[in-house]
Amino acid sequence: MSTTIDTLFGGELTLEQPSEGYRYGIDAVLLGAGAPDADVVVDLGCGVLPVGLCFLHVQPSARLVGVEVQAELAALSRANVIRNGREDRAEVMEADARRAALTGADLVLMNPPYFPHGSGARNPNGQREAARHEVHGTLRELCRSAAGMMGPKARLRMIYPAEQVPRAMTAVAGAGLKVCRLRPIHSFAHAPAKLILVDARKHGRREVELAPMLV
Repeated sequence: MSTTIDTLFGGELTLEQPSEGYRYGIDAVLLGAGAPDADVVVDLGCGVLPVGLCFLHVQPSARLVGVEVQAELAALSRANVIRNGREDRAEVMEADARRAALTGADLVLMNPPYFPHGSGARNPNGQREAARHEVHGTLRELCRSAAGMMGPKARLRMIYPAEQVPRAMTAVAGAGLKVCRLRPIHSFAHAPAKLILVDARKHGRREVELAPMLV
């Protein structure tokens, strides 16, 4: 597998990722770098760990566990932990997110596939297919797994297409969680939102906070 070495934050963060397979995008950076403070964090379906490492970059005292089912990506995640000197604060589990035995997280971060398995045209690259489509679990299954990892006052934060926010809210509710905050993300101030950050808790308020848009 050929890879490239890419940087973030002016070269302060370095990540190795496949040249042709799964490659992180701006959604991973927005999710990780803008997440709330937390001590114990799980990056669920971490790929090569862009979300988790962005989080550790801005949260210098947190501890992180990444969970990734694809062996090649899990290996790159571990290499990226070492490459960025985070061995004392991060570890990566090669495991199916639906069956990972983790509990007590303060925050679960999730950049899930955006499309149901079997919808649209299949990508011949297995890594890209799994990144875009729910090959390794439905959104509801992933939310249910996240809920099982969360402590009583923990938060789930995921990024999802804005046009699919009803699907995200249904999946969250089906996992026994309550949406407590939504933040739309716009490429341009005058354009419709493309993405949305969804926050959920086990015991959230009935009301949902609509946070200021991020452009």
